[in-house]
Amino acid sequence: MSTLPDKMRAVLIKDGVGPSSSLYIGEAPTPSVEGDDAAEQVLVKVKAFGLNRMDLLQREGKYPIPPGASKILGVEFSGTVAALGKQVQGLELGNEVFGLATGGAYAEYVRIPARMLLRKSQQMDWVQAASVPEAFLTAYQALKVLNTMKEGEDVLIHAGASGVGLAAIQLARAFGARRVYVTAGSDEKIAFCKSLGADDGFNYKTGDWSEALAKATNKQGVDVILDFIGAPYFTPNIKSLKLDGRLSMQGFMGGNVAEKVNLGTLLTKRLRVEGSTLRSRSLEYQSKLVQEFFHSGGLDTIERGASSSESNADGLAHRLVVHKVFDWHNIKDAHDEMAANKSTSHCGGGCMLTMTDIGKSRLLLERTGATLTRSHGHHFVAAPGAPCERPSMHLAYIQIHIVRSKRRLGRLGVLQLWPRHLGTFILAALEARGVLVADGLHHLVEAVQRIAECVQR
Repeated sequence: MSTLPDKMRAVLIKDGVGPSSSLYIGEAPTPSVEGDDAAEQVLVKVKAFGLNRMDLLQREGKYPIPPGASKILGVEFSGTVAALGKQVQGLELGNEVFGLATGGAYAEYVRIPARMLLRKSQQMDWVQAASVPEAFLTAYQALKVLNTMKEGEDVLIHAGASGVGLAAIQLARAFGARRVYVTAGSDEKIAFCKSLGADDGFNYKTGDWSEALAKATNKQGVDVILDFIGAPYFTPNIKSLKLDGRLSMQGFMGGNVAEKVNLGTLLTKRLRVEGSTLRSRSLEYQSKLVQEFFHSGGLDTIERGASSSESNADGLAHRLVVHKVFDWHNIKDAHDEMAANKSTSHCGGGCMLTMTDIGKSRLLLERTGATLTRSHGHHFVAAPGAPCERPSMHLAYIQIHIVRSKRRLGRLGVLQLWPRHLGTFILAALEARGVLVADGLHHLVEAVQRIAECVQR
């Protein structure tokens, strides 16, 4: 008999599309793995999920989702197996896994074909595992499937400090690249790329990267180029390829219309130019890619990357790089962070989101200047600027008893925690002083701010 809820929390979009402010946590039907049409499906209880640029585009209505995919955002995640279709083999309830979905990862549960899952090793935590699928599989596809990079070849990776870029650096090195070059927007980012295996890098903000590459390669160029920029880089990319070189187009961050292109060079150099996406590929293609990646040794590189202290034969530390971890209630902030290109900082990687707990609430509170202390088994929240003392009748304080179903506010009222809705705090009216503090608040931070305002009045 299933104990799974009929409804689950999920990040939804008001009116279906909109700005980041339209994101909210609501309820959606829990996916089912019952019936013949779901016989090979697995239901995973999500621990963490990754944020990708396609999520921002989909939220804005600019990224059509594949047929049959969930309308809920999110394609990469980690979690535990919660239910199995009747034909699934090799997995058991409770197994720790991570995977690549066609959508639906911004939720408590996600349904995914069993062959799209990989077993999480103990070397990786939940956040690290959730950071793997999209970045590393995209990089693997570009390097080995599309470009068939060979041992001893030279590679140029644009946007080297991005999540896919950092993954590609490490995979290129792991697969025997002779020289790995990158472009990035700061010397700091380039230095970080070098620490992961890049031999040299070029700051496109301070000079012509194609001229710098020509100088570094004695005008020979490279065998393989991974490009996420598009139009402004097309001609210099063609110029920078060796005979029989391959250019893989993975994005168009700089525009998608290239002007005054000399096609003759494609013929004389025997070049191959190929564009590709991953999410729109068939299930057969994606599942084959996952399995090829598993057997290629790429997963071994990832697992080594779970510990930044382990070095490869060149003395370079493999790393799983995550820019920042957000509580999923801060999904708007995460989208805004990526939209502002902040996730391409010196630490690179993408944004990861996790489910709320008391520990995460502490981090949220600290951002507002509020304080959270513990006394006699209870947690106390003090509004910004309030004296830090044991609460009595002062409205600036909330006394939170660590009880699964409820949070009591002492003499002030009741803070309810709805069943299964960890972190979705709803403050009841503080009737004792005739103050209606909040109704339907989703963020503890907002609640604290409201209390502070009441105190000031």
